[in-house]
Amino acid sequence: MPFSEDLHHEFKGHVNICEEELPQQSSYGIYNNNNKSRSAASRTINAFLNSGWEGVVHLGVSDEGLAKGLNLSHCRKEHVKATVIDLMDRYNPPVEKHRYSINFVPLVREKWDEQTRMNVVSFDTGCNIPPELKSKPHMLRENSHKCWCHKEYQARSTNGKISTQYIVEIVIHAWNPTHPGNRYAKIGKIGALPIHATELGAVYIKLSASVHRCTSQDIWSMGERECLDFYMPKIKQLRKQLEEKKEELKKKPQTLKCNNFLYRFIHGVYILLTACISCTIMVLLWAYIAQRLAFVNRFVK
Repeated sequence: MPFSEDLHHEFKGHVNICEEELPQQSSYGIYNNNNKSRSAASRTINAFLNSGWEGVVHLGVSDEGLAKGLNLSHCRKEHVKATVIDLMDRYNPPVEKHRYSINFVPLVREKWDEQTRMNVVSFDTGCNIPPELKSKPHMLRENSHKCWCHKEYQARSTNGKISTQYIVEIVIHAWNPTHPGNRYAKIGKIGALPIHATELGAVYIKLSASVHRCTSQDIWSMGERECLDFYMPKIKQLRKQLEEKKEELKKKPQTLKCNNFLYRFIHGVYILLTACISCTIMVLLWAYIAQRLAFVNRFVK
């Protein structure tokens, strides 16, 4: 791969997307053995969603960045799509479909000639697939080897029908608070980034090339930072307006010189009005943070 794992890219050499798909020898997710082997892609997907920026989970790429590819028939590709959609619907709150996309990138080799590459890229894996298989439901939330599509893939391989190798890209798009499709994710007037919990109720964020599980204090800090980023420019603007009004009053003392009480009264009104607005904003800020913490406490342990 032309890049390494960072804030925007994560490599997975397998196709275990949700926690239930992990093999039993894995110590991650819902299993509890000592043999640490792999973690589900769900954690990284959740981390990208909660971080707000665009991120891509590359399935079929080793941790070292070597593109190994995944042998996927048409039916197995549909299984991957169904698993991702089901996973996003199980998040709390659910993830709207405009916030992610799934790409299947054909894997080509350097030693291949141009014609061979074009044939691989343009190959339709859905050709010659019976209609009843295309509409047949997949077995989700289980290891994908138990689904009928894996048996169909094995049968095709036995008959010499080799499936194309793909790199699966699960793309999480950058958070857009003004998108009209934000149904579950719309929080408050400031359009704050929503916090999603995984299918097991955990919350993750992306830190460099690693994934960090959040505590209640972490989520509190995230909400506080977002509120400050939203309200501080307004508070600074009010303070600037106050200073401008003070300068105006200093430049025109003769108009109020005849009545010192009137000058002090107007000056006091400006200060009181600005202080009330600033206090109101701060109260709203802390009220929002408390509301956000109460929301996430439902699923953060």
